[in-house]
Amino acid sequence: MIDLLTTIKTTSASGNAGYYLNEAPQNTALPYVTYQVIGTNPYFTFDSSVEDTLVQFSVFAKTASGALTVYENLIALYDTPVAVTGRNTVFMTRQSSTGLMKDEAGWTIHADYTIQIS
Repeated sequence: MIDLLTTIKTTSASGNAGYYLNEAPQNTALPYVTYQVIGTNPYFTFDSSVEDTLVQFSVFAKTASGALTVYENLIALYDTPVAVTGRNTVFMTRQSSTGLMKDEAGWTIHADYTIQIS
């Protein structure tokens, strides 16, 4: 799991929003993204182990257009079929997203990705 979280933090560092595990610090400026590991189910193939993990990204922004911009950057980062980190191969598949939702603080979009590390 450490490799996955390091990969998310490293690849997200060049974006226009901060990325935070589980929750953002109090008074974090918008926009930002939180990500949570929802579930993990390790299983084994004949010659390697593969970890199948569900990660939810949540985009928070002051405006709808701000949320969409950050979401588009998230898609550009994570809708990549394969990434190689060190000796691991990471396969990423977007499973679902909620679309824009408005609340008292601003706008939110959630996206769920299945991530496999082999």
